[in-house]
Amino acid sequence: MMEHGTNYSFLIETLQSPTFHSVKALSDRFISELSDDQRNKLFDELKDSGNLQETEPQLAAYLYAFGDLHEARLQKAYSCLPQSFFSEEIEWIDYGCGQGLGAMVYHDFLQAQNLTSLVRRFTLIDPSERCLQRAALHVRRFFPHSEIRTVCKYMDELKADDLFSGTPQRTLHLFSNLPGMSIRTVEHLAALIGDAPEGYHSFVCVGPYYRHMPERMAQLDVLLERLKIPKEAVVSEDCGEDEFVPGRSWTCALRIFVKGKQMPKSEPPAEAPLVVPVASEELPEPDISADASSHEELPVDSGEEKPQIDQILDALNEPEEPEYVGQLRAAAEQGEAAAQNRLGYLYDVGKDVFQNDAEAVRWYRRAAAQDYAMAQYNLGNRYLAGRGVPQDYGEAAKWYLKAAEQGVLPAMNNLGVIYATGQGVKRNEAEAVKWYRKAAAKGDQTAIRNLRKRGISD
Repeated sequence: MMEHGTNYSFLIETLQSPTFHSVKALSDRFISELSDDQRNKLFDELKDSGNLQETEPQLAAYLYAFGDLHEARLQKAYSCLPQSFFSEEIEWIDYGCGQGLGAMVYHDFLQAQNLTSLVRRFTLIDPSERCLQRAALHVRRFFPHSEIRTVCKYMDELKADDLFSGTPQRTLHLFSNLPGMSIRTVEHLAALIGDAPEGYHSFVCVGPYYRHMPERMAQLDVLLERLKIPKEAVVSEDCGEDEFVPGRSWTCALRIFVKGKQMPKSEPPAEAPLVVPVASEELPEPDISADASSHEELPVDSGEEKPQIDQILDALNEPEEPEYVGQLRAAAEQGEAAAQNRLGYLYDVGKDVFQNDAEAVRWYRRAAAQDYAMAQYNLGNRYLAGRGVPQDYGEAAKWYLKAAEQGVLPAMNNLGVIYATGQGVKRNEAEAVKWYRKAAAKGDQTAIRNLRKRGISD
């Protein structure tokens, strides 16, 4: 169970040396572009639902609102782990993983401390399929050589088979909000963990601190009691407002402890295993919206498969400093088509400039007028989506044709989709197949699959 085929998954793949903050920046940008009314409505919806994260806006809103708080708590918790913990391979169980913040912040902590920690397998547990998909995507990006196991269940529905492989392992148990669980749920989890195969179990329990509501902190004590952990063996710290992060109203309750005996060292896995879903079927691949934050904005509401964007994604990785925009603008003003197209892209996605659909179209159009193929393709995307211009499938088809005739593969496939669905042109299956064949002959996998849907092998 892993998110794939979405605009967000493509953006995550483009991040060079990803960090928690570079991931959160994607959500920050989305929220910052909303109007005050839209933002307030979204946060009210998130609050009323108990921080439910089932839609893309809810996922972004949660990370925007609570990401920095969770990062601060997790960084503090990881700093309390003994140095010996990082020298050996571990398994990782995240109870209520959300979007996988625990793993992302752990990766950043290791990088900052110049540490190496091998995680053989992540077991991600959350009742929300949407969160699990997003968490698995994040973990795969940050820990590409680790196995990922997803368990879509509520905590009190878990069984021992969901947690343990049956052989003793070094295991990290991460609880990011134990005070938010019921006593009954904590007792259930403690019983499962208590019956686990012998091994070396490290526990990181971190969450809010309720100074004036001690009953909300009882879950931490219950877990320690049920696991028979003496209090003197626990790293314990409670921080109220201004004590945790000066100037912030954040709080933090922290408990770090171990259970079991140290294990002999084991060998790391020879290769990265596949994702192993547990107790839940993987959802169908989501459609890619025509509102993609990339050069390639794709045909929508057709039965045809959408084109890949491998040809263009490399551009997203080019390191750019703010002064580069001025140099790029000067070159664009001098009539350089490549610079005009690139400047259009910056306005398209709001990279180092304020996002502006009209400016994106203006620069794409100037480059397209010089017969610059990628600008023609990007302009076709704009007409297809109706961004910065009135939606016009006929104009989209015109610009896709110009780009396709110059060999832009996704333009060929898009043109095939347009002819196959009759959007802006008279439906023509022969023309659709012709353009699919042209793209397929150059190795475009999406066009190849569109041909195979028609029983055409080449």
